[in-house]
Amino acid sequence: MLGSLILLCIIIANFHSFAGFLRKELKGDITQKSFYKSSLNKINNIVPPEDSVIFLGDSIFYGFGANEINGLPVVNYSIPGDTSSLMVNRLPGLNFAKQNRVTILIGVNDLRTNVAPTEVIDNIFKIAEYLKPLVYDITIAKVILTNGISRNNAHIRKLNNLIEQSFGENYPLIDFNSALKNKIGSAWQYTNDGIHLTEEGYRVLKQQLDSHYR
Repeated sequence: MLGSLILLCIIIANFHSFAGFLRKELKGDITQKSFYKSSLNKINNIVPPEDSVIFLGDSIFYGFGANEINGLPVVNYSIPGDTSSLMVNRLPGLNFAKQNRVTILIGVNDLRTNVAPTEVIDNIFKIAEYLKPLVYDITIAKVILTNGISRNNAHIRKLNNLIEQSFGENYPLIDFNSALKNKIGSAWQYTNDGIHLTEEGYRVLKQQLDSHYR
């Protein structure tokens, strides 16, 4: 019992240490930060397997440690702090294969910097249009709600409504909020800080993605 408690304390301490590091790294122009540059260099050298599922996102997807989704290998092109405009700019450096299935989760950091939801939609459209001739399938995820302190949930809901209206007829959508029961921030098992998911939270996401890619 004591050993388990000590291990839990170490895990929590390591998480807060890494979260503090990220907060420092993500201030200012993140494209000039060492963490962003090293992440970009790493993923630009990846050649994804033909049948892989690719995650395109920010820190939410970056923390997703799944190696497979419904038996398909996972390639993670996510970078903490990423915004929709930064994602548009870095797409040409990424490798894709014709049978890749891409899931896009982006927008929460745009809202942090007061980017208009309509601008986020424009950027997601650019991302999807770029990917269309390169990959087999594109899924667009709605932004996950927060505790209301990390980000304004009213703005997230507005963005999610626009995602539904703008892409619902032409692209598969996935809403992780329905699986998480919109309890981010009030359910301790899903988040550590009101925005980033715990292991249990990622388990919920994986179950939903396994079902989506069945």
